[in-house]
Amino acid sequence: SSGFLAMNFQGRLKFLHGQNKKGKDGATLSPQLALFAVATPLQPPSILEIRTKNFIFRTKHKLDFTPTGCDAKGKIVLGYTEAELCMRGTGYQFIHAADMLYCAENHIRMMKTGESGMTVFRLLTKENRWAWVQANARLVYKNGRPDYIIATQRPLTDEEGAEHLRKRNMKLPFM
Repeated sequence: SSGFLAMNFQGRLKFLHGQNKKGKDGATLSPQLALFAVATPLQPPSILEIRTKNFIFRTKHKLDFTPTGCDAKGKIVLGYTEAELCMRGTGYQFIHAADMLYCAENHIRMMKTGESGMTVFRLLTKENRWAWVQANARLVYKNGRPDYIIATQRPLTDEEGAEHLRKRNMKLPFM
């Protein structure tokens, strides 16, 4: 081992109010940004995780998350043909109601920063079952303007999804 440990950081940038620092001219400086985060070590991949990595799939979306394409592995995981996926309208129709606001917040973040960050949520399969996925969406630019979205998604077990949901619902006061 290299001695390095992969870590997952989850937190927010907040302004540090009350520092009352003054500049050279004596004027009070504006508050500084500070990172408040919880760091947890990432475990080595289990056999199950190695198996699910084989089913990583990509989807292409309009800027409002309407699906416009899906690769072959996505068709296997979700059960839809590309035509079925694209003719249903917005991608939000496939998202579990309890995950909708969380996904919308990450969609807004992606529109501002270019990337959604890791997002764990449930997608409706063609068999009317909920499949947990871990996704990261990125904006793709054309001529300096956002053109479309590419989402990379990895299926999770129900246990992994439930654990992420528990962590999501357990927000710390500084986050």
